[in-house]
Amino acid sequence: MNRPYIICHMVTSLDGKATGDFLGCPECENACEIYYDINRKIKSNGFICGRVTMEGSFTGGYYPELSHYPAIIHNNGLKTDFIPDNLTGFYAVAFQALR
Repeated sequence: MNRPYIICHMVTSLDGKATGDFLGCPECENACEIYYDINRKIKSNGFICGRVTMEGSFTGGYYPELSHYPAIIHNNGLKTDFIPDNLTGFYAVAFQALR
């Protein structure tokens, strides 16, 4: 099986936030343009971020009804990899910490 090649390419504030008002500050303009320029050149097959970043940056306030999808429960009780049947396309993955 071919393993994915992962590059951690990110821009954050000093307190670790990946999105927020700081991105609109004149002092951050050059750094953000460099970030997006590199991102365009990489031509990745997807990206990952936390749930809050995903909601704030990509949903436009849309919250889909997901209750009709069955929960995925692994019979061994362990966390395992999810590998889609079709590895073509662009993937967006959001993480949510469980407490």
